[in-house]
Amino acid sequence: MRGHRVQARALLVQEDAPDIGLYNRVVPPDELAAVAREVPRVDLFVAEGVFYFLSGEQVRKLLQQVADTFPGASIVFDAQSPLFLWFSNWRQPIARARLKFAVRRPSDLATWDARF
Repeated sequence: MRGHRVQARALLVQEDAPDIGLYNRVVPPDELAAVAREVPRVDLFVAEGVFYFLSGEQVRKLLQQVADTFPGASIVFDAQSPLFLWFSNWRQPIARARLKFAVRRPSDLATWDARF
């Protein structure tokens, strides 16, 4: 599986593109603006395993901030259906670790903002 990820990365990311590490956290808007000052062009954001724990409103705002700050950039993220969200929370033994974000259809994101 790792080989496929490496191949996909080679197709999506230029070899000389800088890797800006904003790992393991959601970036506040002011910090996103600071990244834009340092690296004015970002082609790809990856939010892997992040959005599950945010509300739909938080995800929408973050996507809008990325679109505002880095026009034309792509963002790749994983999401689950509302049914799987319910099932995941039903099976989750830790009450504080509830998942919040789900997407019924990817096209639903376009109703938030035409840039999505």
